[in-house]
Amino acid sequence: RWYLLLFQATRAIMAGRSSTAFQLVDEAESLGRRIDVQPALVYAVGQRFLLLRQIGRTGEIEDDLRLMAASYPVHGAFRCMLTLLLADARRTEEAIALLDELVAGGCAALPRQALWLANVAMLAEAAAELDHSQHAATLHDLLEPYAGRIAMEGVIAWWGAVDRYLALTSSTLERWEQADNRFRAALRLHEAWAAVPLVEATLTGHAAMLRKRGGSEDRERASRLEAQAAAIPTSRPPRSSPLVGAGLTARETQVLDLLATGASNKHIARRLGVSVHTVERHVANVYPKIGARNRTEATALALRRRQ
Repeated sequence: RWYLLLFQATRAIMAGRSSTAFQLVDEAESLGRRIDVQPALVYAVGQRFLLLRQIGRTGEIEDDLRLMAASYPVHGAFRCMLTLLLADARRTEEAIALLDELVAGGCAALPRQALWLANVAMLAEAAAELDHSQHAATLHDLLEPYAGRIAMEGVIAWWGAVDRYLALTSSTLERWEQADNRFRAALRLHEAWAAVPLVEATLTGHAAMLRKRGGSEDRERASRLEAQAAAIPTSRPPRSSPLVGAGLTARETQVLDLLATGASNKHIARRLGVSVHTVERHVANVYPKIGARNRTEATALALRRRQ
């Protein structure tokens, strides 16, 4: 059952079904803890990072990534995720320092095991984000033999076509024709696997490369690709419930929505990026507003009013 939840979450993340994916990740972690599966938290953090990155909320998981990176330094995966988070957040100095450490000696710090390809792919994207041509060249050479393949992080995360990462490093190195071809190859693979967020990311990255190259025909192609990307339904957090009419604030509504799924205060705090104490305060404020005396009644009222 635990493995089934892991694979269902992976597929939901791949398909861009964020609400479903959040729920499945929480369920897998909860069940894993209950049956004492040692990597339950490790897998949950890895899946949440990929999911939160798709919807632009990776700041919520930075503390967990740092804890995992310190607890499992030999794997390297969480340090690679942290590098990507820092690059996304434009925390350039921190990101480059970590990238320097991980890319040194041809990524000697990353053991050649099942996570290696996904780890190098993450670093390649970070190098592209930072426009770091030296590291982009090193990472490109490491990835080149794996063109046409898929980068996966064990059983928990599908990072997609290696061609996309080769396209990003090629663009950083201004190898325009190579980047163009790699983006096309990556798009075919992502479309075949119905990897919706990666289709969008590939189109957006390809458009950015064309605009960087700068010809008039390139700009026209970039506009078409951007229009295609904009037409793709994007991931969204859980919908608000109709209980806003009961005098709830937007944040209280979010808390109640999550409470109604059976999420613990700790899980709600992690999802919303706030402290457990803040969640407890919101829950206490919600009860009198909706006429509930406890968590069970609040859940029942929330579900009833959604029908």
